[in-house]
Amino acid sequence: MDPNSKHYKPSYEGISKPKKGNAQLFERKGKWYFAFTLSFEVQETPKTNKAIGVDRGLRLIAVAADTGNYLTFNGKRIGHIRRRYAYLRRENPASEKHESAKTTRT
Repeated sequence: MDPNSKHYKPSYEGISKPKKGNAQLFERKGKWYFAFTLSFEVQETPKTNKAIGVDRGLRLIAVAADTGNYLTFNGKRIGHIRRRYAYLRRENPASEKHESAKTTRT
């Protein structure tokens, strides 16, 4: 890749030229898709003694810690989606059949 390109990143330096793999053209539900694979050879990076810890939670979906620095991911949007789908499942008459099947197990 050209280092003067606006899409260039220094992390691309260790990647070799891509090798072509398989390709497939297919149609699903009236839409056409083209799937393909590429292979890259990546140079080994030197080992470091750095580590990162990730804590998954309810209020904050994730908190990542790296030697005193914390990065938090707010779960407000995900919580809204979870509550919305729970509400829709409760209101959907078709889901009642599913719920009754769950409760009749012994």
